[in-house]
Amino acid sequence: MQKTLFLRLPILLLLTLSIFSCKKSNDAGNTGPGADSTSTGTGTGPGVSTFAGNTSSKGSLSTPTGICFDSQGNLYVTEVVYSDVKKIDASGNITVFTGQSSNPGCEDVGSTLSDPGGIWFAHDSIYVADHICSHVKTFSLAGVAKTYLFNNPNNYFQEPVGICIDNTGNVFIANEFGTEGILEITAAGQLIEFGDGTQAVKDGSAATAEFGIVSSICADNNGNIYIADSHRIRRIANGTVTTIAGNDNLGGADGQGAAASFAGAMGLCTDSKGNVYIADINNNLIRMMTPGGKVTTIAGNGTAGFKEGIGSQAEFSAPSGVCVDKNGNLFVADYGNNVIRKIIL
Repeated sequence: MQKTLFLRLPILLLLTLSIFSCKKSNDAGNTGPGADSTSTGTGTGPGVSTFAGNTSSKGSLSTPTGICFDSQGNLYVTEVVYSDVKKIDASGNITVFTGQSSNPGCEDVGSTLSDPGGIWFAHDSIYVADHICSHVKTFSLAGVAKTYLFNNPNNYFQEPVGICIDNTGNVFIANEFGTEGILEITAAGQLIEFGDGTQAVKDGSAATAEFGIVSSICADNNGNIYIADSHRIRRIANGTVTTIAGNDNLGGADGQGAAASFAGAMGLCTDSKGNVYIADINNNLIRMMTPGGKVTTIAGNGTAGFKEGIGSQAEFSAPSGVCVDKNGNLFVADYGNNVIRKIIL
C-alpha cells in the first residue's frame, strides 16, 4: 500500500511553492550527506552539523519525518516510506525500533505501522500518530506495542498527524483537517473536541474555534499547546485557541505575530524557555518563535540543498521535524537529505 503521508507531503509542497529534491550520493566531491562539506561566507547564528544518516556504517534513513527523544537520550525517527520508526543512539548508530517495511499494517497489538508521522515521548512510552490507520499507537521502550484507546462516545473520526502530552498528562491528538479538529483526552479520561467542524481558521473557545489543514502539534512546559495550521502557529491555552504568528500569505518573513509568514510550517517543538521551533518545509528554513509571537530565522537561507555551517550558511532540503534534547540542542529531520541535523543554539 502506498502511504498517503508520503504522497501528502509532496502535495503540500506543490500547493505552496514547488517540489524539490536534493538527494545526493555519498561520493567524495559532492555537497550531499556524507560529503566533506565545508562552509563559505560569513553567516551568523547557530551552528548546523549532521548528526546521523550520513555514515553508511552506522545505518541509513529514508524520509525522516517526526522526531523525539526518550529519557535516555536516544532519538526516535518516523520514516513514512518504510512504515517504521528508527532509533538513533548518542553516537549516531541507527537501528529499527518498530515497524515492518515489507508488511505495513494497522494491527492494534504488534510492531506494524502504516503511515507514521508525529511522534512523542511520555510515561516511558513512544506515541506514534498513524494517519492511514486512524489511530495513535504506543510502544514501550522495549518495543511492546498497543493502540492508544480512549472513551470515544461520538466515534470521532481521526486522521492523526501529530500527538503531544502536556505536563499534567492531558493528551492532544491533531487531526489533519479542520473538520476533525483537535482532540484532548484529559488525564481523567474526559474527551474535549477543539473545533466546530468547519475547515477554516478562526480563533475562539473549544466549541467555536476552527482549523484549516494541521501538520503538527507540541506542548511546552507550561501547559500551552502549539499547532502548525495553514501556515500559522496557533496556541491552545486555558481552553482558548489563539493565532500567535503567521497569516494567509506564503512567505519567509520574520517579524511579530501576523507580520511573520511561513510556507508550510511542518514540525514543531519547544525548549525549556517556552520558545517554539518550526521546521518551515517549503522555505527550507528553521525558525524560532518566542512565547510572545516574535519569529526569527535561525538556520538556512531558503535554498534547498545540503550544507553545514553557521546560520544562513547552512542549507536544508524539506526539513519536516524538530526536537530539543536535554542539553538544549535542536535536532532536525531533514526529509529531503535523509539525515538528522544538529543545531547548537
